[in-house]
Amino acid sequence: MSRKSTGHRGHRDAATSAPRKSGTQPTFGSECADCAFRQVCLPAGLAGANLERFGAIVQHPRLIQKRVSLQTPGAAPEYAFAIRAGSIKTHITNEAGEDQVTGVWMAGEVVGLENLGGTTQSGYQTERHTLLCRIPLRRLVALSAEMPALQHQMLRLLSQEIVQTEIHQRAIAGMRAEKRLAFMLLDIAARNLRNGGSESHFELPIRHGELANLLGLAHETLSRVFSQLTGQGLLECEGREVRLRDITGLERMVGVSPRDAHEQPRARGA
Repeated sequence: MSRKSTGHRGHRDAATSAPRKSGTQPTFGSECADCAFRQVCLPAGLAGANLERFGAIVQHPRLIQKRVSLQTPGAAPEYAFAIRAGSIKTHITNEAGEDQVTGVWMAGEVVGLENLGGTTQSGYQTERHTLLCRIPLRRLVALSAEMPALQHQMLRLLSQEIVQTEIHQRAIAGMRAEKRLAFMLLDIAARNLRNGGSESHFELPIRHGELANLLGLAHETLSRVFSQLTGQGLLECEGREVRLRDITGLERMVGVSPRDAHEQPRARGA
């Protein structure tokens, strides 16, 4: 039996903020304090002066057009990116000189923390019109040394990013085409639920061609598998819009639930 949707929108629109009283001026920390994704982002657990100090280093929301490069593969990394709306793909150039999609990141997620060591092989590109905040890595590291709560959250999100990369790798390692797609859809559903959205109804964060690339499938194969899973009553797909009709059935097909990797622990207080 399939699970009922938890509601298509659990958060306010990520691009909106709570209204401020007339005559007041926004402070550095107010952008973060009013953000719908605060509790799953870096300032979770920060308050007062610490939240102000964190907000002061952030380059706050900016709308980026779709398919814009934020960082090229091999370039020296400068920022982590907190996504408030839209999506970002990570990619590398393989040995044949071809573009290989290695991951996709959604609203409510932070990407780029794996670059804290100062080197990266990945490029970042917006997949849709994307609202994001840029967090300078050097200033983030310096500030986290003074704020245990920020350091804890930074390490937790870094671990989450590593787990997500491992999930993507697992999705293409030895699985048949239908299992690869089912696994990835369950992963997207679990992340959407974790970030306040619906587990059963969502939009794909990347185009079908990019999803095929990520899963190591031909575009025609991906289309065939979508039709196959639809015919089995497991899902419906129209363009980017996906409805999972039988999550339990998809989990049974894959043999594992990605949801377990996306449990959201409580952030520590500042």
